[in-house]
Amino acid sequence: EVNRISPLLIPVHAGRPNQQLRGIRSCHFSCWKSQLMKVNGFDQRYEGWGREDSDLAARLFHAGFKRRNLRGMPVLHLWHEERSRDALARNDGLLAEVLCNRRIRAKNGIAELEPSSE
Repeated sequence: EVNRISPLLIPVHAGRPNQQLRGIRSCHFSCWKSQLMKVNGFDQRYEGWGREDSDLAARLFHAGFKRRNLRGMPVLHLWHEERSRDALARNDGLLAEVLCNRRIRAKNGIAELEPSSE
């Protein structure tokens, strides 16, 4: 059953710009295709679980895009097995480099993918 009242309870500050990485998850995330292309999409160097969402968000922030929190929006997420956290320390290093250098484009992103043979 859908709660028809909860959207009316959204706080006034919910749509204000926010530049924090905390709380960003790509399963609850959207942006325009042009924004994604400007930063070269997700960086394919990340392996296993962790930090690829923060990497993308940081590069979007570095490119000048703003975050807006919109509470009460419907979300659908496909269930999937959780990936291994064995590479988390390596992924932390990749994210630290992006933050330190204020990099905008992914080193191994959309532009580096080979075209589909279909």
